[in-house]
Amino acid sequence: MTTATDAPHQGKVIYSPTIGNMATDPPADLVPIYHGPDWGYYVKGHARDSAPDTFPRWPVEFVLLPMTNQNRDDDAHELMGDLLPYQAAGELSPQNYRQSLPDFARPWFWDTAYRFTMSVRLARDDVQDTLQKAKKRVQQYGPSYQAAVDTIRRDQDAFSAFVDEVSIWAVSHDPWDRMDPEDAAQLETYFAQVRDNGAEPGPFKPFYQFTQGELISVQEAAKTTLVAVANAAPEIYAKLPFDVRDDIDTRYRIANVGRWHQMFGLGFKIGAAASTHTHHHLLLQLHSDQLVNWMWGDHGVVQFWISEDDLLAQNWDAVEMTLESR
Repeated sequence: MTTATDAPHQGKVIYSPTIGNMATDPPADLVPIYHGPDWGYYVKGHARDSAPDTFPRWPVEFVLLPMTNQNRDDDAHELMGDLLPYQAAGELSPQNYRQSLPDFARPWFWDTAYRFTMSVRLARDDVQDTLQKAKKRVQQYGPSYQAAVDTIRRDQDAFSAFVDEVSIWAVSHDPWDRMDPEDAAQLETYFAQVRDNGAEPGPFKPFYQFTQGELISVQEAAKTTLVAVANAAPEIYAKLPFDVRDDIDTRYRIANVGRWHQMFGLGFKIGAAASTHTHHHLLLQLHSDQLVNWMWGDHGVVQFWISEDDLLAQNWDAVEMTLESR
């Protein structure tokens, strides 16, 4: 398989037969998703030793799409709108419940504190790399970035002590226990040490900003926790308020408005991929999907194509993948 980009990458299509109705285990030689320079983007709030090997398994329900004109997919959109009338238009987030469930809009589970702890531990592990990148920014953009270099050189021991303090505070609780309002406020206080605190930057911001596991805000950490709970075991999922569970089950476990994962048929059009593959067969289309941590560029789509001849020959190595985003 190749990617249709300016710099093609090679990949492999893997067929894993199912046994009965059992879930398929990933291949033994699967490269963990935390390998490579961008792994932290996909597994927010994990250290390398705790990052998952694969994305969550997710239930699949098949819907037969209608035949449609080559240049329009209104019929498919209309059908999906009828079948899924409660599709969410935005992302799942605790902030969605600021009015209806104000307590839930703050960190709800200790898992959010765990994720922050893992992110600052990762920043401490990578401090030498962070220092080198800070020096490079001085060379590229000028002396205004020198203060960050000085802070990293001067305050490494203080930052390490801060990480230890946060770790001891967080690990004394089960990740799926409820956080008290006082603990949520303490998490905000800790977070202010590595991010901007109003007009003032946190004292340890140079150690944290631009690192692999960086969390932009407490709200982002809480949102990541909520997505994890949506994928969690039933006994953990049951700890969410009923209204949130009902919202997830009716609106977020399905495709977002106008978007769905698809096998065969006409591909979703963002750029030129669908129109330049009119003589190919679409094998699979995967949209960005928050609940399985898929984000292709800016809410884009990944599509897998094969020519008629290669399909007849079952030449799966000839599959071409395209990725387009808005």
